[in-house]
Amino acid sequence: MHFHIGRVIRVVALVAMVFFVAVPASAGNLRIFGAYLDSSDVGSFTGAGVRYASSDTLGWEFGATAYLESEDFDFGELEFDVDTIENTALDLGFRVSISELFYFTGGVSYFMFDADLGDVDDEWGFYGTLGATIGGDTFRFFIEGMYRDVSATITYDDFDLIEDDVKLDIGGFGVNAGLEWRF
Repeated sequence: MHFHIGRVIRVVALVAMVFFVAVPASAGNLRIFGAYLDSSDVGSFTGAGVRYASSDTLGWEFGATAYLESEDFDFGELEFDVDTIENTALDLGFRVSISELFYFTGGVSYFMFDADLGDVDDEWGFYGTLGATIGGDTFRFFIEGMYRDVSATITYDDFDLIEDDVKLDIGGFGVNAGLEWRF
């Protein structure tokens, strides 16, 4: 796993911005969670995230999820699996509560990718969740099923065995679970 200070600074800045926007707001919530994503072509990702919703019933949500590197993936007939991908998703969506306990969200995501060997451009995608909360008036536990849709292309300019760009479907189904602070 590689440590990228630029990515860490961007995610920390987003978290700080979300926190400072959330504190003076009323009737919103801030969620901190662990995340899992099982992508179609690259394998599974684990990570963590933070998300702010402007209202518990109907409103905007902003968030970031930093996924650690994926499992190694192979290139079909070449019989080696040496590359991994890290990604950070910045989300902007809309939240609708179905009841006091259930909600769904959906929106667009901006994905920042990094591959060990190749060059991957950042991409736009979308996401949707269906979640449930349980707990008190201020602090609650939540769990949500998620679907992300995004594709990326890896370019291997310095790697002789792979001459063509590799197109990957990185989206898939996942789950987020953590704590929600309502204020």
